[in-house]
Amino acid sequence: MASLGMTRGVLATTAGLALLSVAGQYPISLDEGTRGFAFETIEYLSYFTIVSNLVLAAGAALLATDPRRNETWVAALRLAGLVMITVTGIVYHLLLAGDNDPTGIGVYTDLGLHTIVPILAVVGWLVVGPHRLFGWSILLRAIALPIAWLAYALVRGLVVGEALYPFMDVAAL
Repeated sequence: MASLGMTRGVLATTAGLALLSVAGQYPISLDEGTRGFAFETIEYLSYFTIVSNLVLAAGAALLATDPRRNETWVAALRLAGLVMITVTGIVYHLLLAGDNDPTGIGVYTDLGLHTIVPILAVVGWLVVGPHRLFGWSILLRAIALPIAWLAYALVRGLVVGEALYPFMDVAAL
């Protein structure tokens, strides 16, 4: 079992890198957008990549402050973040990376959002856990977040007339 200090360090580093990547990518997305600050901000915060990094960061930060926390909602948030960021890394590298060509600081934020943070999250969980917080009841609660995001993204696609990701184009399905 990892020491309390190591656990805090891994969790805090994971949360910090996720937040740094999200914050670093935001001005790039705003600069690339053409539909105004409010629309571009809502769209930015709608991407699964951004949501998964924020959920992961929240769960990791809460546990970094006290790795012995055992509230059900914290455990569900931690597991949701872990599952979501794993999906982010896999889907990005299998389906989206070939169409993405970041430049400048975007190279680093993209690497953080889609590669470093997902790997760090999974390796960190394997090394420091906390493993005691996981079980079927927690899993059922944790999957509520990605399911809610999916419902939101599909409805948003219909309303806005544009899918967040090419493989989620409801009109084409």
